[in-house]
Amino acid sequence: MDLNDARNAMQVRVLRELGAIWKKLADDPGAPDDLQAQAREMVVEFKQVVELRDPDAIEHADVEFLLIRMAKYLAKVGEVYSMPEDRKGVLQGEE
Repeated sequence: MDLNDARNAMQVRVLRELGAIWKKLADDPGAPDDLQAQAREMVVEFKQVVELRDPDAIEHADVEFLLIRMAKYLAKVGEVYSMPEDRKGVLQGEE
């Protein structure tokens, strides 16, 4: 396996792990609706790019684009889940 093939294989492995995370978020009843909707979109795109293709037919550019997109959106998960419970109520209009 040459260096490019090894890098592509590594990116696909990471993308598969991120795909599993997004699947869990899509099914998480505690996640906000907008986050669940985004997670469902990521899962659909993941299936199109990786899961439903022959491993030899996966395009490097598609993997790289989706990998970056998934990783960038994970910051939203940190924003949602790191907010203390008492602050969530205030932000949602409750007092």
